[in-house]
Amino acid sequence: MSTMPPSIQTGRWLIETGPFDYNRMRLTMPGQIVWLTERQGRLLAYLMQHPDRAISYDELIRRVWGFESFTKSEEQLLSVVLHSLRRIIDPQPPYRIITTVHKHLLLHSELCQ
Repeated sequence: MSTMPPSIQTGRWLIETGPFDYNRMRLTMPGQIVWLTERQGRLLAYLMQHPDRAISYDELIRRVWGFESFTKSEEQLLSVVLHSLRRIIDPQPPYRIITTVHKHLLLHSELCQ
């Protein structure tokens, strides 16, 4: 599992790792502050550290959550966390901020303004 810096910024988005109650992370976007679960925050933080780069599910599962293998259950976990994260940061489909292409995720930094 990768170590996270105390804050990460992409465009005008800032994610802070805490310390906050209930293992939450704070995401500041223009005009609003939202609270993310630790899993949502770690996923978004990793994508924010690598904006505009297609990152494989395998890399995300290994680096973000520290799982050694990429199984169907880990892929389902990633899908569930991604779905809940998208509903927070990009509430109306089609989702444009984080896109999925052939089991890779891409954070579009130009939309983090």
